[in-house]
Amino acid sequence: MIDIFIPAAGDFKWAPAALYSALTQTYKNKRIILFLDGYSQLARNFIDKWWYNDISRERIFTKTVKWKNLNLSFEESDKGILVVNEKGPSGTAAIARQWLFEWKNKSEWIKMLDSDDLLVPNALEKMEKYCGEDIDGVFCPMIRSSCNRLAKSMSGKPIKGGSGSGSMLLRKSFMEKVVKAGFIWPNKRGHDNDFFQFVKDKNFKFVTTKEDFLYIYLKR
Repeated sequence: MIDIFIPAAGDFKWAPAALYSALTQTYKNKRIILFLDGYSQLARNFIDKWWYNDISRERIFTKTVKWKNLNLSFEESDKGILVVNEKGPSGTAAIARQWLFEWKNKSEWIKMLDSDDLLVPNALEKMEKYCGEDIDGVFCPMIRSSCNRLAKSMSGKPIKGGSGSGSMLLRKSFMEKVVKAGFIWPNKRGHDNDFFQFVKDKNFKFVTTKEDFLYIYLKR
């Protein structure tokens, strides 16, 4: 099982595209985990259209838990898990990542996907092939896309960037080691760099996919 984790800000305007790219993955054994920082009317309208159980049209299970200084509500359906920070917003990316790293019920592998990014349909299928027994995580090159760069991407000449934390596929046991080692996601711009330096210093084993066009950063 691979969890696809999407942290989304309260306005939710970028998240639907990321969510659909997760739902339409060719890799079948997956679960979507959507973390909402706040709960806008736009988010409510969208989730009401896709989150309900297809048969009963009722949400299966709801609970609220206290985590740090936040009240997080959980709703489960046949499509995955919806986590809402009812207090929101709290700085989505860092807070959501820290929660995920500490959360005990995640699957064996977790694909990070930021709400303003996209996965191509076979991204999970390609990345899963790199998940050997001794591998802590898999990076894939990040394609930077925007309206003025789209033509190059469509012509097969995308502009590559680095690998942001949203482009990672991580092993659960690795994430538990990170928490045990005391790493805290800093709630600031550029928190990815702190994490990458931590991974490098601890000599965790990561591989990078040979495939380029798996993960698209919708640069605004």
